[in-house]
Parts: sequence; C-alpha cells; structure tokens
Amino acid sequence: EYVASLVLSDVVGDAAAPPLATVSVTPRFTVRSRVNDHALFFRQPGSEATKTVPPFGEAVASRWSDAKRASSASVMSRDLAFRPALPGIWSWSAPVAIDRPGVTHVTVSDLHADEGCAAKSGTASFRAYRVVVSASRETPGGFAVEVFELGKRDAAAFRPPPRDAPATPEPTKAV
Repeated sequence: EYVASLVLSDVVGDAAAPPLATVSVTPRFTVRSRVNDHALFFRQPGSEATKTVPPFGEAVASRWSDAKRASSASVMSRDLAFRPALPGIWSWSAPVAIDRPGVTHVTVSDLHADEGCAAKSGTASFRAYRVVVSASRETPGGFAVEVFELGKRDAAAFRPPPRDAPATPEPTKAV
C-alpha cells in the first residue's frame, strides 16, 4: 500500500505555461509498541520529524524524507530509530531497516545517568529493545514494525560499553 499526493503549482511569470504537477508516492508502515510502561518516539535518521507510539499502541505512518538531505533524484533509506519517552535525555537507537523482514536488537542510553549510581539504585541507564519487522496483508501499509522491551536478564547481553569506550558496531540482525 502506498500513499500518493499531488501538488499543483503555477510557473511564476509565465501565464501561458501549463501548471506543473508533482506526484509523490511513499510506502506506509505500522509501528506497534509492545512496551507497557512508556511511549516510544520514532523517526527516520537524519530527519527532525518524530512520531510517538503509545504503550501497547500503534501508529500508521508514511515514510517521510528530509529535503535538506534528500534530493529529487535520491530518497532516504527506509530506516527508523527509536528512543523511550521517559524522563532524562535518551539517545536514539541505531537505525533499523523497516523494509525487510527480520529481528534487530538495539539499545538506547540515558545520556545524563551516572552508571555507578544507576547500578546501585537499580534504575536502568540503558534499555534494550527487540524490533521485529514483518510483512503482513492485515497491517496497514504492509509492513509491521513491532517493538518489545527486553527484561533485565535479556538486556544484559546488549549492555553498551562505557561511554569512554570506542564506538560499538551496527546492531545485531537475526533472520
């Protein structure tokens, strides 16, 4: 399923010229939260536009593009990044491809959390999510993107390195 939009505009200064038309066709997808205690923000990397999906809710969206990064000849990749709608300043997750079925695990970090204090108090300075992308005829847009938060024991396997450590590789992908 695709969303199509038509924009008509007149050519400035030339009354005899026919109007110009632009047709934009963008794929759609549905993001479903399987997280019960907080909403999730999601966006396409490089874009300032964000959307919110409520706990155990869903959001149907069209892929968007950022005119500053995408030209008429190229289109941005179909990736999404996530972060929790929780107190603190949380990093965005690594990008997750949403146009190919599969499972990806990503993490986000509370950028202002003191990891030592968080460990002692039992509060999380990071969260890990399982992102499942599947094709479905019943899903508006054809692709369902389901986001699950991992429990503490499962999340421990995805604990990010300390902030002063070198950058981590891309998220793990299981097919």
